[in-house]
Amino acid sequence: MDDFPIDEERWPTKVEIEELLKEIVGTRCRLTGISALRKRSLFLETADQGARFRFAAHKQRSNNTLRNLPLSEEAAVLTYLATQLPGRSIRPLYFTPSLGYTKQPFLITEWREGTLLADLISLKEKPEEIRCILERELCVFHQAGYMSEPPKLSRVVLLDDFVQRARSWDPNRLQVGTERWVRFLSSFEQLRHSIPMTLLHGDAHAYNLLHDGSDHFWIDLEYAVIGPPELDHARVLALLAVQLNHSLDIGSAETSLQLAFNVFVSAGLLQTAGPNTSRKAIEALQTMCEQSLMLLYSTID
Repeated sequence: MDDFPIDEERWPTKVEIEELLKEIVGTRCRLTGISALRKRSLFLETADQGARFRFAAHKQRSNNTLRNLPLSEEAAVLTYLATQLPGRSIRPLYFTPSLGYTKQPFLITEWREGTLLADLISLKEKPEEIRCILERELCVFHQAGYMSEPPKLSRVVLLDDFVQRARSWDPNRLQVGTERWVRFLSSFEQLRHSIPMTLLHGDAHAYNLLHDGSDHFWIDLEYAVIGPPELDHARVLALLAVQLNHSLDIGSAETSLQLAFNVFVSAGLLQTAGPNTSRKAIEALQTMCEQSLMLLYSTID
């Protein structure tokens, strides 16, 4: 492979990658295949004396740690999950804080064949099945964070900041009214003292969960965060509402804490919705917010 079809201003050179892979494989290897995976990852295939190896390479998307983890912390999360959930996570193989003239951190992981959940099951035809699988796999993921202490992360959900931001939101835009919104924030103050914290995926959806024929495994851990597990579940429900243009059934079995985070997440998306957000998506989020509020009040009254 003489050409290098990737922008080398954003990636290490072909020679640098080959040298790095040599440390992993143990012998000199030759890059025989390379292609872009989304915006921050590469698929790498190498050959060495007839043997072929496949890897994935990742770079830092941005230096804004409010949005995503530093690549070193993402590597630490993958290492932790590989120990706690063997066979259900991607194994990191090599991390360097600075590689080549780009001076960017660089992470190489194993390559696992798998099919996206979104390609296995039709979202429009079976949304509840997709929701069930996502929530089940999130429970497994969250439980891993309780097994032993997860790595220290710069991204942590601070509930004080969470509530403070919510106080500035416009209740009229949420269509819940000022009095009900104030009541909700007051009721959350009573719930927040017993909120457990664990490792969250941070971006759980049907395009970040794969199945290899026997197990599901998560990818794209760059938005991982320490926080309440209910936040991950609420984001799944809100994202499905936007994708489907209608809210799925909330369910009376939801805990008060889950209902509260359903409100926070749907309300937050409504506050930040741009002009390109469809009217049906807005209405779906409003329905999710309203139903969660009504169920929450019925559990605390």
